[in-house]
Parts: sequence; structure tokens; C-alpha cells
Amino acid sequence: MKSIGFLKKIFYGFSFLLFFLCNIIDLFACDEAFSPGTIAFSLRVQHGGIVALNHTIQSYPEQSTGYYSRGGAKIGLIDYQLALAGDIQMAAKLDMRFPIYDEGGNTYYMRKGEPPPFPLNNTENYENALRSAIEDFNKAIEIHPYFYQAYRSRGSAKERLQEYDSAIEDLNTAIAIDDFYSYAYMNRGVIKLLFRDNKAIYDEAMSDLSKAIELNPDFAPYYYERGLAYLEVDKPNQAIKDFNSAIRINPYFALAYYSRGNAYMAIGKIRKTIMDYEKANELNPNLPASPPFTGYPDFN
Repeated sequence: MKSIGFLKKIFYGFSFLLFFLCNIIDLFACDEAFSPGTIAFSLRVQHGGIVALNHTIQSYPEQSTGYYSRGGAKIGLIDYQLALAGDIQMAAKLDMRFPIYDEGGNTYYMRKGEPPPFPLNNTENYENALRSAIEDFNKAIEIHPYFYQAYRSRGSAKERLQEYDSAIEDLNTAIAIDDFYSYAYMNRGVIKLLFRDNKAIYDEAMSDLSKAIELNPDFAPYYYERGLAYLEVDKPNQAIKDFNSAIRINPYFALAYYSRGNAYMAIGKIRKTIMDYEKANELNPNLPASPPFTGYPDFN
């Protein structure tokens, strides 16, 4: 019996180590698309991490980091399942975009209103999975009220549930606790951009995105998001500058090339548009098909 208990400890320890290593790898990853094999492996790692964290929480129920990590693992498992199902992609229209980020700079997009077919096979299951993660973040915050990362993660989960006011409240709290937390500014700015028809809110969103860049000028997604914000109000030249910065930091950022192509199209630079679309699809063949350019004069 002792040997069985020892083997269980080895299993839990190995599962948690895999989960930890997966997150460390994510911090340095720059690719936007996972191969099916990588996704399947990541699913196993995330699931193993949750199993290990269940055991950790049972042993140390007053440790806030266990709940926070399990909530994050659940979100990660949702994302990997979505990716495996092929439902994470950039939407063809900017107003349909729903960004999913990790703090390592990976950027995914999924279509709004389309829950993953398996195993989160309906909207109710998808919402329940997110609320399960939120419960873990709630517990982490209950134990450690100044756990600003937990507020941000909870806000991000609420954003996916379209509970925008509550999400912004959590992000406000995260920033109040640590006003150097650039990722929370980015999250808050992205949510406010959903209400960009209100100029005051749009200005607040741009201020948040600019603050994120000020605090962490070497994180490509911040420039990318601000570039999208410029595109959404017909400022393609400013957008191009931000996409240039994103690509300079991360030359493999396929979505930045794709969006810069859209910006070049807006100002009539067809040759540059084609070059960016081709580069984007070279880096990530799963991006939406580029518009046909047959017959366009190649004068830019």
C-alpha cells in the first residue's frame, strides 16, 4: 500500500511538473498556430495539471496559488480544446473578433457565438467550464484579497461570458493593486473597444492600450491590439506603424502581417497588401483566405 501511495505522489508530481513546464514554454513561445500533435500533448499536460492541482488543493486548501493555477489550467484546457476542434481562428471581420491571449504573446481568435463542438459541445457546457474556472479565481481572491493576477484572470473569463461591466471591475481592481500590470491594461482596453462608438470610451481604450505599451514596450500583442483599434476608426496609417512595431518584435506574428495587409489595402497599396497576405498565410495557413487580386494593377 505504501508503494501505491508513493507512485501516486510521483504521478501527481510529474503531472504538475509537466503543467509548470508547459506554462514556462508558453512564456517564450511566439508561434500563433499549434500543430495537432502539440495541441493533443498540451491537452494531456493541462489535464494532468488539473489532476495534480486537485490533489494539491486537497492537501493545502488554504493556499491561494493552488486555486489560481487550477483556474488558469481550466482556461488553458478550454483553449486547447477549441484549437484542436479548429474553432480558434481570426475572424474575417474585425467586429467579429474575440481575442484569446496568453501572457507569452500567443494570439488566437475564435468566432463569436460558436462554442467548441467537443467536449464543450454546447453553449451551456462552455459557460459552465468558464464559471468553474471563475469559482477557482473566487476562492483564490477570498484567501488572498490582493492577488491581482487572479482578478485579471477572473476578468478575462468574464469577458468571454460577455459580462463586460463585471470584467472591467475586476481589471480595475487588478490595476488598483498593481498599477504597473500592463496585461490588465491591455485586457481592459480590448473590452472598452467593444464600445468604440462612444468616443469617450474609445479614448479610454486607446489610453489603456498605450499605457500597456508604455509599461512593456517589447510585447508585440499590445501594438497589434492598438493597431486594430486604429483600423476600426479608419486610421490605417497609424495602424501600420503599430503593426510594424509588432512585427519588428515578433517576425513570426502572422496576424500582424494579415492586419497590416488590411491597412495597406485601405490606403490602396496593393503590392504591399499582397506581400503581407502571402507572408501571413505562409506563417499560418489557417488564417482566412486573402481576397483575390487578379487583374489589379501592380502599381504600389
